[in-house]
Amino acid sequence: SQLVNIVLAPVIAFYLTRDVDAIRERFASWLPAVSRDRIMSVVSDIDRALAGWVRGQVIVCTFVGVATGVSLGLLGVRYALPIGFLTGILEIIPYFGPVLALIPAVLLAAQKSTLTALSAAAVFVGIQQVESAVVSPKIVGDCVGLHPLVVIGALLIGGALFGVVGMLLAVPVTAVLFILGQRLLVDPAR
Repeated sequence: SQLVNIVLAPVIAFYLTRDVDAIRERFASWLPAVSRDRIMSVVSDIDRALAGWVRGQVIVCTFVGVATGVSLGLLGVRYALPIGFLTGILEIIPYFGPVLALIPAVLLAAQKSTLTALSAAAVFVGIQQVESAVVSPKIVGDCVGLHPLVVIGALLIGGALFGVVGMLLAVPVTAVLFILGQRLLVDPAR
């Protein structure tokens, strides 16, 4: 079943991308004429926020991957750039992704020396601290339109309530709730 999903995902993405305007118009035609513009405006805001979240995640993952690859390269670890690339990709998985990327980095660094392995581990910890405390809240928050403290709070609450899945979905769900609350509750005339 996973193989079917892997094959179908690009096909669905292709048709959604190609026909997004027609789908949007069809959806809008089903809405009552009185509230059509207002609902479509909210949908557009949500779309913009979710696209910003994806863009922010890509920027953060790129930062972590490049910082890791360059740092390991400066330490003289073999395959530093592929490890940086792997780290950037795995960064999307909260907590476990960086740990999964740390294992091959430390093992390869240990081939050089114990000090290099410890330095590689310290580099990972340092990059993760900077990413989680500064880069991710600021970049993702700016891209989504949320204050960095809201992003941190959403991640903490999402992680506490729903674990890793909660952390993955915390920011986009918070952004959607913020938009709905702002547009429908605070400023219902908009």
